[in-house]
Amino acid sequence: MIYPRQTHLHRLFAETAIPAAQRDVERLREVLSTGVDVNRASDDASRYHRARSLDNVVSRLDSYERNVTSATSVLDHTQHYLDAMGERFVKAQELAIQGNSDTLNANDKAKLASTIDTLLDATLDDLNARIGDRFLFGGTTASGG
Repeated sequence: MIYPRQTHLHRLFAETAIPAAQRDVERLREVLSTGVDVNRASDDASRYHRARSLDNVVSRLDSYERNVTSATSVLDHTQHYLDAMGERFVKAQELAIQGNSDTLNANDKAKLASTIDTLLDATLDDLNARIGDRFLFGGTTASGG
């Protein structure tokens, strides 16, 4: 037999414990669906603050990674152009040494000079190379005057 006082306690338990259990179930469902234990400051203020701080750190690291990727691209392009210019300088030096010979006639020397001019033009083109809208080496601007 249930005494009136026990009935009152059962009803009180049902009125308080069941809604609390439902809130706990909803909270667990949210954690399972989001994969995140702390979704708002009211869940756990100190852990929420730490998570926000870590989000800021991750954001800064992402920014650093983008900057490093961009810098790597610029360095790779720069290395490519510098290697090509270095090879042209070596070739121009070889042609200059060749042209310094008394065994070559004026026509042969003119051909060497023309080849050196071509190397110079290619080098100037490389010095005006761009990545996007920026000059890689500062570039040059022709001014009319």
